[in-house]
Amino acid sequence: MIMTSTQQPIQLQFDNLRVRVAGETIAGHVNLNVALAQELHIQRLWIKLRGDVKTRIMVSKKRAISDSATLVREKQSLWTAGSAFPTAGSQILSCHFQFQLPETLPPSFHSSVLDANVGAISYSLEAVAERHGRFRANHQVRRLFSVVPAASSDQLLVKESLRDGWTGQ
Repeated sequence: MIMTSTQQPIQLQFDNLRVRVAGETIAGHVNLNVALAQELHIQRLWIKLRGDVKTRIMVSKKRAISDSATLVREKQSLWTAGSAFPTAGSQILSCHFQFQLPETLPPSFHSSVLDANVGAISYSLEAVAERHGRFRANHQVRRLFSVVPAASSDQLLVKESLRDGWTGQ
């Protein structure tokens, strides 16, 4: 079955999806089309917060060294088949989520030199509508977002001093 964008079983929505500050709470909701979920045999809905560092360095024309590290990985179950239903007259169930970003997250970053040497720090939220059985692929929606570091207490003091002006008034 070919689905149009209006026929997707899940939609991921969260506020300010462009830039987040390390240490803050990221919240939103996943809209689940329950009628379509039943038709597609979706058994479970969950969301995952991911943050990764990935590097690749070309050491010769045919050989690269790659490495990766996990910065944050959290998963929340939002719904299981039969556990909740939309309000009368609606087919959409809104499943809310919330994650606390670690305060120590490094800022988002991407660098590429002629696609040979690559370094990236990336963050994403991924909603997954899980289907059981052979030849039943899960439905996934992934949204990237950027993270900037939180200001230190010294930086906040400087900001307040600058706001007061040179004379402290």
